[in-house]
Amino acid sequence: MRAKAVTTLLLALAAALAAPGHACPVKTPSPDDSALLTAKKEFLLSEGRIYGYGGTIDHLYEKEIAPRGEHYLDYTGSTLYLNSQLHAALEELESGAFGNPHSSNPSSARTEAAVEAVRARLLAFLGADPEEYDLVFTRSGTGALRELGETFPWAKGSRFAWLTSNHNSVLGIREYARQAGAEFGAVTEEEVEAWVASSDAGSAVQPGGSGTSAGIGTSGGGSTHRDGALLPSVLRGTATQPGQRGAAPLQRQLLAASALAASEGTLHTERRQRQQEQEQAEVPGMEGSFEAGAEPAPCLFAFPAYDNFAGIMYPLRWVREVQARSDAKRRWRVLLDAAAFLPAHPLNLTETPADFVVASFYKLFGYPTGIGALVARKSDIRAARKVYWGGGSVFLATSTLDWKHFRPSGPERFEDGTLNFLSIMSLQQGLDAFEVLGGPAAIERHTSALRSWLYDQLAGLRHSNGAPLLRILGRHHWPNARSVQGATLNMQLLRPDGKLYSYRAGATALDQAGFSMRCGCTCNPGACYGLLGVTDEEVRAAADAAHGNFSDWEWVWAPRPEPAAGSADSGAGGGGGSNVVPDGGTSGSGDARRVRLPLGSLRASLGWMARFEDAWALVRFIQAHWTDRADDAATSAPAEVAASLAAAGLAVDEASAAALLQRRRRTWSAPEVHGPGWC
Repeated sequence: MRAKAVTTLLLALAAALAAPGHACPVKTPSPDDSALLTAKKEFLLSEGRIYGYGGTIDHLYEKEIAPRGEHYLDYTGSTLYLNSQLHAALEELESGAFGNPHSSNPSSARTEAAVEAVRARLLAFLGADPEEYDLVFTRSGTGALRELGETFPWAKGSRFAWLTSNHNSVLGIREYARQAGAEFGAVTEEEVEAWVASSDAGSAVQPGGSGTSAGIGTSGGGSTHRDGALLPSVLRGTATQPGQRGAAPLQRQLLAASALAASEGTLHTERRQRQQEQEQAEVPGMEGSFEAGAEPAPCLFAFPAYDNFAGIMYPLRWVREVQARSDAKRRWRVLLDAAAFLPAHPLNLTETPADFVVASFYKLFGYPTGIGALVARKSDIRAARKVYWGGGSVFLATSTLDWKHFRPSGPERFEDGTLNFLSIMSLQQGLDAFEVLGGPAAIERHTSALRSWLYDQLAGLRHSNGAPLLRILGRHHWPNARSVQGATLNMQLLRPDGKLYSYRAGATALDQAGFSMRCGCTCNPGACYGLLGVTDEEVRAAADAAHGNFSDWEWVWAPRPEPAAGSADSGAGGGGGSNVVPDGGTSGSGDARRVRLPLGSLRASLGWMARFEDAWALVRFIQAHWTDRADDAATSAPAEVAASLAAAGLAVDEASAAALLQRRRRTWSAPEVHGPGWC
């Protein structure tokens, strides 16, 4: 059964991997082909040692994926599945009957054994000690986060802090924190570094004691760490709590600043009125809200290992450092969102002992969809406060009595209803494919090599006046880029005068040319708005003004200080390359102008089957389509489509390309046809 399916997959992949490396589809060479082959040869001279799984990717792609005939650059959205994965999964299902694991019969026993084998293998894949951790199957990565938020043991004095650049699905946990009366707020990278470096969570941050935020904006409650500044309320040892009756002078100053921020919507707490009363108190010192001998309040800090907007990778050392901030009053647990990290980077929970880890498996393997996981310590599973129960999560229950008996322990306690067991079984084939390619470390090397080349090429594109064609967001330019920047290239298209092209028109043109990418904020408002130079208040005001109509959601007008005489305009360097139109208004600090700021951008992301041809085609298309262009150019030309197809290994004449373009135009008239892309 299982052994036969594994053999089928391994034989299929082995046949592809044994073929001659870097083979291209046979067709009549064209000038574009020659340019591609020359560029690829140069690339392989420098990166061939780590790119392409030992020179096998071209044949592997042709056999496993090539019939799709497009340039797939949305691996952070979902990876591509392999044909042999599907065949092996189907072969396993054909090998026998697999019944509901909640029954007790041969088919259910077969299913239960298969599901538990996958569970054990995934724990091993993550380097998680099965004596320490359990893996709960969920319906998605978002479902895992919801499960955690609902069952986390919030208590008096609990706090929930999250990095500003977390996904929306992490931000939603704050609603559970709010319900429980916990304090919660967003923190910047700089603030986290200051917190873990300080000797006491309530002490002043000394100069040089913090990192840099690298453009990530503050969602709220954050301070700028100059001399004597304190950590944000949600991270401080002296944060506002029920029962607090006074504060020392410097602490009162911070409370006053926090209350002001709260009135502007940047510090989220249910106790704002109480804060404002407390800041007036003249009694020195601080009364704690914790009774003598009480258990430490459970607190939660969440951060992404890999930011899905710009691909910034955050330090995994934070896991241990934040856990070390625990004391007699608070115990800090760490939630590591690894959904965007795991597809191309190894994670070992023995080395990085996060309390909770979230995964989404279609992002790793492409198939199946609808399966996520929450990896948690066994002790935290036992301490969780489950609310809803159903199906297999409850051992005994009665209909008339308000009584039930949960399963005493184990991940099944949180797996309500019947698991998606056939899909869970199909994760085996994805894990098999990972192993054949060399595991996450091999995929990391492959994508890193391609990212480096693609960044260099895109960053070098220029208009005829020498102005850059793109602004690329993230840390690609850092000296240690390979350790802090993932294979995601988030970009803005710039006109010759430095103003922005429409990112939505850009997405439409790319769609029509056969590029699968992502536009908008990619469900990561903190990273998106921070890097694009938009404040949360400006987004909220724009949304209120839209009155529910988001069909043209793309720009926000906001006041910005006039630059000093002789200084460079924002252009590609600041403010997101904004479009500037003076309106004669003023601000409290001097003259201001109205600036048109974008509410999204374009994202290309690489993964296990990303090829040099895809990267090369993207560079050539952007260069051909936007260099020196005066308009937004929301449609592609037949010649551009033909060139894109040629890079994908499909030779067509311009008439055929024009016919294909017409079909694509009917489907991709504008991104809003398929959703506004602003999430």
